[in-house]
Formats: sequence, structure tokens, C-alpha cells
Amino acid sequence: MKDAIKTVLFTKRAAYILQQNTTETSSKYIWLKEVSKIFNLGIYAASILENTTLIFRLIEQNKSFILNQNILVKKDHLNLPIEQKLKNNEFKKRILNLESSLDSLEISKERSTILDLKNRYQNFRDSINLIYPEYLSLDQKIEPVTLETVKKGLGKNDVVISFSANNIKIGNEKSSLIGLAISKDKTIPFKIPNSEKTIENLSLYRKLLSSPLKTKQELNKFKTTAYFLYNQLFPSSEIKDLIKNKNVLIVPDITMENTPLEALVSKKDSLHYLVEDCNISTPIL
Repeated sequence: MKDAIKTVLFTKRAAYILQQNTTETSSKYIWLKEVSKIFNLGIYAASILENTTLIFRLIEQNKSFILNQNILVKKDHLNLPIEQKLKNNEFKKRILNLESSLDSLEISKERSTILDLKNRYQNFRDSINLIYPEYLSLDQKIEPVTLETVKKGLGKNDVVISFSANNIKIGNEKSSLIGLAISKDKTIPFKIPNSEKTIENLSLYRKLLSSPLKTKQELNKFKTTAYFLYNQLFPSSEIKDLIKNKNVLIVPDITMENTPLEALVSKKDSLHYLVEDCNISTPIL
């Protein structure tokens, strides 16, 4: 599992380089999907190692990669000429290559070369900014935060729950769904049982909520599905107690996007919604 983590971290570095130097929008979407899968495999491995700090670190890095990739796709839709985009990427690549080779070349000479290249790159960016200011305004890389930073910023009534879905078969498991609950005083990793059925029910749940429930049969189907998902996504009494009467921020995996979890049913024999138990929200990614 430790070797798997090393592979994920190496892939992250390679993906960042390719992310910065790919000009085709279709390629960016492919990287978004495939690299996210690798991060989720790493999160699965970290959960087996029971390393909560690493679970959170990989969840955050996956999220920042997705956000940065979306920014790059948005930049592609701006009307900066392709020649200028290629020149911008070439500057970045050359600077990165020089900084990576500092140990193998003369330090003083190398620093002088890097400084000269960075000055030329800044002049190039200044010229772009005069004509295409919006392009460079999207050039800020989003960095992941640490678990310690998040915990330090939480109030006593705040809880953050992040989810990560892995849809690659491992052993007898066709998929896996990992969660991480964070409060001021606790960090609880958890694995969702029967993840394949959970993912299927998430799709059914969204479908049921997409239109009014007109029949008793539809309503019963919704209640059964919503109550099942409540117990799957918050699988222990410890987690259920942790979110009770709290401000709960859900950080979803792409599998759970556009899923209104506040409408989950938290009591078996009544239509009691999760939003009645806690203040639940989801960030816009």
C-alpha cells in the first residue's frame, strides 16, 4: 500500500506538468477523469493504512487538481491566440525544467539563467495583460489546505465530511466509497459498506427528486431510498451523533455531485429529513 501511495504522488507531479502544457480542451477533460481516478485509488490505499492525514491530503489534492483543471478549460474558451498560449506554456516548461535540474548544473550559472528566463516571461505576461487581462486573472494555481488548517478553522458546532469514490475493481470489490468526518476535536475515517449499491441508489435518489412524487408508490420508493442512503453515507452512530445539530459541510466526490443530501430521510417510520437534524450545505466546485 505504501508503494501505491508513492505511485499516486509521482503521478500527481507528472499530471501537474502535463496539465500546464496541454492545449487541447478534450485532453484536459481526459486528464481530469483519469487523474482523479488515481487520486481516489490513493485515498482507498490510505484508508487501508488508516492514515487520516494522508486521506485528507489526497482528497484535497484531488479537489485542487479538479479546480485547476476547470480553470484551464475556462481559459481555453478565452480568445487568446493559440501562438500566445503555446509561448506561455513553453516559458513555464523551460522554467520548470531548469528548476528541476539545479542539482546537476552549476548553481550560480543556473540561477542566472532562471532569473533571466523569469524576467523574459514576466515581460511576456505584461504584454498579454494589456490586451487579455482576463486570461492572466485565471492564472492563479489553487493549492490544497492541510488537515491542521481545517481543524483550526472549525468552530465547536462545525463538521466537514468528505467523500471519495473509487470505481476501479480491487480484488472482489467492484467499487469503494471512503468518507472522512472532521470536527474540531475528532477525525473519523470510514468505509461505506456495499458501495456499489450505494452508488446505484444515489442515481435513483437524484432521479426520484427530479420530478414531483405523484403516487404513494413513488413516495414510498423515495423514503426507502433516502433512508437507505442516510444509513450508508453516515454508517455509524458515532458519525450520526457527530453531525446532530451541527453545521455540516459535505465535500462530495464527483459521484455525488448535484445530490441534495439535505433531503435524505433520517427516521425509518416518518418523513423526517436530514436538514431537520443539522444545517447541511455543499460547496460549489
